[in-house]
Amino acid sequence: MIKKQLLAIAIVLAGFSGVKAQKNTILLGGNVEFQSTKTGDNKSHDFNLSPFVGYQWDQHWTAGVGFTAGAGKTEVNNIQTAKYNSFGVSPFVRYTCPISPIFSTFVQADAGFLNTKFDDLDGKQKQFNANIIPYAAINIKNGLALNFSVGGISYGSTEPRLGGTKTNSFDINFGKQASVGISKNFNLKKKA
Repeated sequence: MIKKQLLAIAIVLAGFSGVKAQKNTILLGGNVEFQSTKTGDNKSHDFNLSPFVGYQWDQHWTAGVGFTAGAGKTEVNNIQTAKYNSFGVSPFVRYTCPISPIFSTFVQADAGFLNTKFDDLDGKQKQFNANIIPYAAINIKNGLALNFSVGGISYGSTEPRLGGTKTNSFDINFGKQASVGISKNFNLKKKA
């Protein structure tokens, strides 16, 4: 329900103004995720912040790097059993196809590493992932855009904590999950 309301608001706002992607701009953006789950006396809380910065050298191509920082904890029967902190980095490249001054689509390819440190005896976990994700973007005003995705293609590899078996995964997912992000383009040169 909330996602539908956000999409409706974005479409209305986009109707009032829009800008095309411009060359020689810096692109800033990111996503925020919070998840809380409770089953009986068992609880888990997770928070992730994923900002990115990129350079757009023409109307179509952007390259940059994203960062991920996260934290979470799990409680079983009201006793804390696990707590973690994570940090990751993921370079990306994207190709944008402007449809109108308001709407555009882009495909982003990225590859990243994520290290997670647990406060218990099990130590650290390492992950690698690679993704190809299509997006739709609504330019709201002055380079500010909302970015929407409904899945993509991903590969992941997880090296577990002590004593576990390495896991590799491949996923093709369209329509099962959705994400919303925000980005802003900043011009590097002033117009004469």
